[in-house]
Amino acid sequence: MSHLLHLGWFSAVLFLLPSCTGEGPLSRGKADEEPLGIFIDPDAASVPVGATIQLKATGLYDDRETADLTHVVTWHVSKRSVAKVGNRLDHEGLLTAKSAGEVEVWAEVGEVVSSVALVNVIDADLEGLTVEPSSVALGVGETVELNASAFFTDGT
Repeated sequence: MSHLLHLGWFSAVLFLLPSCTGEGPLSRGKADEEPLGIFIDPDAASVPVGATIQLKATGLYDDRETADLTHVVTWHVSKRSVAKVGNRLDHEGLLTAKSAGEVEVWAEVGEVVSSVALVNVIDADLEGLTVEPSSVALGVGETVELNASAFFTDGT
């Protein structure tokens, strides 16, 4: 699976997200099918107060095909005082951190409920970032997975 390196500069947090193919359930003829399951990416994240992170919902179907359901599902969060997650047009899956604490986020479509993603909202400033490996050499068509870590003033 190829990866897109996404740096949310405003949030000052680095995340790895799967690349988007642009195919959704409607373009794949899945509009009338209910997925077997839904998973959320990322499934765990730390986000500073006031920052946002884009969550993605992916549906798995009985033919083992997947589809991006981010704009189709209904998003939920366990503690609205800590974070909110968008369901409006162009805000679907966009989580906004409001106050320090931990929240569970899930999505549903029809009778299918996703796995739970855990988001830790922290009240700290970014102290540093590391990306590993620090350098890579790739040939045409080769891919590499990068791991990014953020360090905050509260020790997280």
